[in-house]
Amino acid sequence: MVSDIKSKKAILITRVSTQVQDPIAQISDLKNYAKEFGYNEFHIIETRETGYAEFHQKKGTAKAFSYIESNPDYNTIFCTEISRLSRDKYVLQEIEKYLTEQKIQLYIKDQGFKLFDKNEVHQNAHITFYLYGLFVDSEMKQKKERFIRKRRDNMSKGRAISGKPLFGFERIKPEGEKSYYIHHPENADYVRTIFIMYAYGINDVIKNPSIRLISQECVNRGYPKYTHSKRNLNKLLKEECY
Repeated sequence: MVSDIKSKKAILITRVSTQVQDPIAQISDLKNYAKEFGYNEFHIIETRETGYAEFHQKKGTAKAFSYIESNPDYNTIFCTEISRLSRDKYVLQEIEKYLTEQKIQLYIKDQGFKLFDKNEVHQNAHITFYLYGLFVDSEMKQKKERFIRKRRDNMSKGRAISGKPLFGFERIKPEGEKSYYIHHPENADYVRTIFIMYAYGINDVIKNPSIRLISQECVNRGYPKYTHSKRNLNKLLKEECY
């Protein structure tokens, strides 16, 4: 028995950023949305990647474009929102350009957007990509600024932040409390002495020492191996936290 239902095929792209996130809800929403346009056969592409990956690193769109090349009847893509494609304005421009040149239809569920309308690029398509690109660019700048402000606030209050503690500090975590930094009983004194040497000289003869001379003096005095490196000393003397 031959089915009377005409086959309409589409690719569903989902993206999550971490291993703990689940794309099942995205897939379900996309299937229901695509069925409203008559699509009934789906190729699902699930990716776990940052939204800020460069165009050539985007696994989801790369897989979709490659699949379409081998299966030209799947020349329609659905995603829940434009950020599932990318959060970088330049990458979005590259994606828009490729889709337009290759005549690949794109539906974005949450924005109610489609790239082509009656075989022509929709009049609002370009401005949608452009405005969203500006939005995510501004959002990213705000996030970076908030992160920097919060990091400085935590540093000023001695609160621990992620990563390895800076030389001269150690992290402690009292039971039931947040972790925070305190001065290391020995290494903090080494840091103070290094700053004194840099500011006032190693001795009465060497008044304006180079980083190389300071690192050599640290070796001579038996300071920890960390201080023997010119690279580490450069970093130490420029670190705002100190």
